[in-house]
Amino acid sequence: MKRRGILLGLVAVVVLGGAAPAGASGEKRALLEEFLTAEPCYVQARGEFELSSALDYRRPGGGWRLPVLVEYGITDRLEAEVEAGWLSVPGVDGDVRGPGDLEVGLHYALRPDVATVALTLGADVGLPTGDEERGLGSGRADVELFGIAGLRLGRGELHVTGMLEVGEEEAEPALNAAAVLPAADFRFTLEANLSRGGAAAWPDGSPEDAAPADDAEEEDVSLVVTPGLFFRPGPEFELGIGVPVGLTEAAPDWGIVGRVTVELEF
Repeated sequence: MKRRGILLGLVAVVVLGGAAPAGASGEKRALLEEFLTAEPCYVQARGEFELSSALDYRRPGGGWRLPVLVEYGITDRLEAEVEAGWLSVPGVDGDVRGPGDLEVGLHYALRPDVATVALTLGADVGLPTGDEERGLGSGRADVELFGIAGLRLGRGELHVTGMLEVGEEEAEPALNAAAVLPAADFRFTLEANLSRGGAAAWPDGSPEDAAPADDAEEEDVSLVVTPGLFFRPGPEFELGIGVPVGLTEAAPDWGIVGRVTVELEF
């Protein structure tokens, strides 16, 4: 645990330290359209579609998920999104696979300029479309309210998300942060996901492949840090890969995340 913390601390120094002394970037577009585990403050422009998919594998348990996210710009500040996914979770008689819960949402860019602190507000609604009995869904509808702040730091950017998931019984807070530093066609990232109330295999709070704490009634803190690398071979295409590392007992030990993002404009 200590060695992992030291290693990720060094990664943070490289990523964040390299961004500070550089001058402001002349790029008009987002440094990244999508992070690996966190969410950027940007929304899609009017009439623009974005398609993103990520293979997310976590240990222990060996569960994985393949979500597909579609975003559409209703206006230059308001976007709608739909996310569905295919899951594989450990079961008594082997892995159980099938579609998970569906999520729909609206995001509004209250302040779109990261040079002066961008701010995006949003709400996502989770629909219980996955099979709860097979471990593929939560079995309940919930609402996640969030705000994302984005700030330019030299050539890089920092995005911080505060979330509150409102369910039938209680509200659960969570915090995500992501730093990105560009280098030619590459983007180096460092992301963190902090949540309370038990360990989920994925940062969106999905119940699949959860690793419960020793005392089920005692709340614990899950902290996962993900160093990553993105490559942009074209202006509308991104590829990313990262290694999530759990820094607390409630978090998954480690994983691998790969993401593909494509933008389309009509």
